[in-house]
Amino acid sequence: MVYQDLTDYKPKPVIFVEEEKDIDILFNPLYRPIITILRQGPKTLKEIKEEYKKHTDKKEIPSDKSLYRHLSQLKDAGLIAEAGRRVYTEQTLTEKLFSRTAIFFYARPSSDNEKNKEQYKNQAEILSKIFKLSFDIPQPSVDGILKITNRIRLSNRRSHDELFENHVDELVKIFEGVSSDDLRSVVDQYWIIRLLLEKSEFDDDLKKYLKTI
Repeated sequence: MVYQDLTDYKPKPVIFVEEEKDIDILFNPLYRPIITILRQGPKTLKEIKEEYKKHTDKKEIPSDKSLYRHLSQLKDAGLIAEAGRRVYTEQTLTEKLFSRTAIFFYARPSSDNEKNKEQYKNQAEILSKIFKLSFDIPQPSVDGILKITNRIRLSNRRSHDELFENHVDELVKIFEGVSSDDLRSVVDQYWIIRLLLEKSEFDDDLKKYLKTI
C-alpha cells in the first residue's frame, strides 16, 4: 500500500526520568521493546507488533489490545506520544503514529522522598558491614557511609546535568545507533571515571569515616 506519514513531531534530545513509577515503566520488560523499537522513528501499532518479538525473550507477542494498553501506560508516563497519522493513498484508512518523547531517556530517581531516604540508609548499613569485612577494619559508622554516598549521588547528578545541558546536540549524534543497554553502560562508566578524576573532593570524608583505608 502507498501511504504518507503526516507528522512534524520532534522528540526532545534527552528526558530525565525521576518519578519512581515512570522509572519502573521505563525498565519494565513488557514496555521496553516498544521504547527500543521507537528509537528508529515514528511507528504504527502494526509495525510495533511486527518488531516486538525481536526485542524480547518472551515467546508470545502481545495482542493489539495489550499493545494499546502498553502504549497508553507509556504515554501516561511521558515516554511516548502520538506523533501524527499514516494516511493511505486513495483510501479512507489512517493509522496513528507513535513516537518516543526523547531520543535518550536517563533514569535519575529523586532522592528527596522518604522511601528513598530509608532505602539509602539500609544500603549504608550493608555497605558499612562490607567495608569492615573487606578491609578488616572497625565497622564504619552508618551515618558516615550515608554522608559519603549522598555526596556521590549529588556529584553524579551534577555531572550528568552538566554533560547533557552543555553538549546535548553532540551527544544525540554520538548516541545514534547505540543500543539502550550500551548507552546506560557508557554513561555509568563515564560517571565512574569522572568521579575518580574528582576524588580529591571526597578525600576528607573518606579519611574521616574510613580511617584506615
